[in-house]
Amino acid sequence: MAAIRNRISYAVLGVVLAVGGLNAPGRAEILDIRAEIAAKAEEYADDALVSSDAAFEQFPETQSGFPLEVGVVLGNPGDLTDVAFAFTDFRDPTRPTGSANPAEFGLETTCVSRGPATAYSVQSEAVETRTIRLTAGDLGLSFGQSRASSEIFLSGALILWTQDSGRDLRGLEAEIQVTVYRVAGASVSTELFSTGLRLSGTAEGRVTAAPLGSLVYEFGGSELLFSNTSSDARAQATVSDAIEPLGLFRVALIPNQAITYEYDVPTDRPTILEARFLTRVRSLPDGTGGGSAFGRQFTALNAALEAVTSSAGAAAVQDAVNVAQESRNASTVSAPSFPGRRSACGAFGAELGLMALLFVGGCRSLLVRRRAIDLP
Repeated sequence: MAAIRNRISYAVLGVVLAVGGLNAPGRAEILDIRAEIAAKAEEYADDALVSSDAAFEQFPETQSGFPLEVGVVLGNPGDLTDVAFAFTDFRDPTRPTGSANPAEFGLETTCVSRGPATAYSVQSEAVETRTIRLTAGDLGLSFGQSRASSEIFLSGALILWTQDSGRDLRGLEAEIQVTVYRVAGASVSTELFSTGLRLSGTAEGRVTAAPLGSLVYEFGGSELLFSNTSSDARAQATVSDAIEPLGLFRVALIPNQAITYEYDVPTDRPTILEARFLTRVRSLPDGTGGGSAFGRQFTALNAALEAVTSSAGAAAVQDAVNVAQESRNASTVSAPSFPGRRSACGAFGAELGLMALLFVGGCRSLLVRRRAIDLP
């Protein structure tokens, strides 16, 4: 059977169905939208939890209007030593954005640890649950299942740094994850799709990048911040001076991209889909830090970097990371399914969103495109 091509149209999911070469337009009705956002920060001293803070909102339970926003700050941003930030927001998914991407979620986590015993674990999370229905009558069909393809839109950035490049960096991490489930009951869900990117420190004092699914990304040092922009020499010099005190500075950029997947569409009954989005950073004592942002630009990275460089330099680095990420666009990443092969992943997908999910499922092959700089 030929594939269905989906494009999100905010309140409804536009579908073009191909059956035996005959194309018929159809709509997937969104019956319900719910969302939960959370931000959490934990402070450790000598590996023992000594302080934590968390915040959450639910739509429509705790707040019925948009936007939903939560944030936590742990530590003292003014002491230029140890501080952690976590922010999550959810915007109206039905508002016009000028593109197929409703861009309703934004997540950001950042922290820095300079004290000899202090470390942080910081996390932002968002969950969107949608109930949809695609009817055979809307599609002009008399049977109840069809094949579809959909897209997920991704973009983001991750950063890790340390003042001592020769130390053991195991436990220093920055991560972004996106996972989609089909929910069949209160305790039964099937994973349809998962992707993400993780930066991790090594025992040898390096930082490595590991994809957690299909996506395009770039990984390297500060040179990535200017490889695709028109920043002037003065701005580049300010960033270079700001990073110079750091023994190691690594950045991963996830360009704006759409990932295509195939899945089976049941008709004439409600289907519940759940998308989970996560950004997370873990620091180590004695001069490490990092950040991860997904669906939004960094707003607190400069405050963390001020612990290790000048205020002007920290602001310049934050601006350079945001501009570098925004300037990049990747081609569509195709992860085709194979109807004759069974997989542990689910067999259904439909539209959801952060950076807008139109999704996914079915058996899939992994495709990762990476442009890397040779690093020590």
